[in-house]
Amino acid sequence: LQLTAAAEERAKTAERRATIAEERANIVNMNSNTAEKRAVIAEARAGVAETRASVAEERIKVAEMETITAEKRMTDASTMVTTFKERTRKAEDAVKLLQESARMSDIRIAELVQTNAALEGR
Repeated sequence: LQLTAAAEERAKTAERRATIAEERANIVNMNSNTAEKRAVIAEARAGVAETRASVAEERIKVAEMETITAEKRMTDASTMVTTFKERTRKAEDAVKLLQESARMSDIRIAELVQTNAALEGR
């Protein structure tokens, strides 16, 4: 009878130990699931961060292209200003030459008028 009671007590103890082991296994499994979920979340966050970085890099490329375009336009505008200044200078020089030519013509006309008057007066 004592052996049976001892065997039953050992069986109950073994059952309690098995239950505790199962509970610990469940806890370890839950911790493992939690860790897996955290890993998935971390991977998703990394993917989002990578996408954001790619978008930022593309925006930088676009900004650089826009800057290059603006610099080209500025250079073109500067070239146009230089061209217009040169054309204006040439036009002003031409006006001066025409004015000088007109002055010389006026002088020549006056000389011819005087010569003509002198010839008529003889």
